[in-house]
Amino acid sequence: MKSSNPNNVTIIMYHYVRSQYTGSGIFGMTCEEFNIHISNLKKLYTIISPEKFFLAIENQIKLPKNSCLLTFDDGLADHYNNVYPILKKHKIYGLFFPLSMPEIENKFANVHKIHLLRQKLGEEIFAEKFYSSTSKEHIKLAKDLVKQKQKLKLYKWDNEKIALIKILANFIIPYAVLDEILESLFNENIKKNVTDFYLTDDQIKEMHKDGHNFGAHGHEHKIFSRLTKEQQYKDISISKNYLKNIIDDNISSFCYPYGDESTYTNTTISILKSLNFKAAFTSTVGKFRTDDNVFSIKRFDPKNMTTEKN
Repeated sequence: MKSSNPNNVTIIMYHYVRSQYTGSGIFGMTCEEFNIHISNLKKLYTIISPEKFFLAIENQIKLPKNSCLLTFDDGLADHYNNVYPILKKHKIYGLFFPLSMPEIENKFANVHKIHLLRQKLGEEIFAEKFYSSTSKEHIKLAKDLVKQKQKLKLYKWDNEKIALIKILANFIIPYAVLDEILESLFNENIKKNVTDFYLTDDQIKEMHKDGHNFGAHGHEHKIFSRLTKEQQYKDISISKNYLKNIIDDNISSFCYPYGDESTYTNTTISILKSLNFKAAFTSTVGKFRTDDNVFSIKRFDPKNMTTEKN
């Protein structure tokens, strides 16, 4: 039932939060920046718990004016090591969306392999190695999309060379081929443990016990609009069951990998509904109204907003 008096909610999505950054492959906030950012948010908004948000979209409660919800994607170790203590200090609860593949298969997602390779090799060398492993036909298709300005909005923080690589990886190169390319480059250049990069099961349990909420983010962080219905169902089901087995709680929210409207379909939404998800979050920029479509919830990247008072 639609609310007769819906709330506007500012929902923010975060990824990396760490003490410092080296290289050019990984971008995010430093711990100091995140702490200041949260302090400023508290002056401008009422930061609500995920539980209150879900009650509001079911029209069970009315939210305070200027409500704000904090969400964290990908299930990075940063979220336990750096975000969790800062949220605890501020007495704030977040909504976290971990992937399931890192813990189940002890593997890095391709999206993070690209980040780490860029960081280790630098953009020029990484691009050279990636292009040399990619067919000319695929590169031409990606360049055609760049010329038409299609997909570029997904990578507005990247230069055109890196955006081209991401378009190749996410939309053009068959996933089986991409897996081989990135696995070869990754094993040759990166020595890092999965458990040092992603949340572990025990960390998820601890954070959940302390009051934080968890939703599914898929298994492999692949673009659903490229997958068959069966592949989507399998990916989403694994992700949901993984979390349910860890925290023994109802997993009712989902976050689309990448999150642009071109990366999921009506079939994806139908699958989510069939698996009893109640809401799904996107990367589409904007405020969310509690009477909007709950399977296309808008969010802000911190870079899209200001927390400074005018």
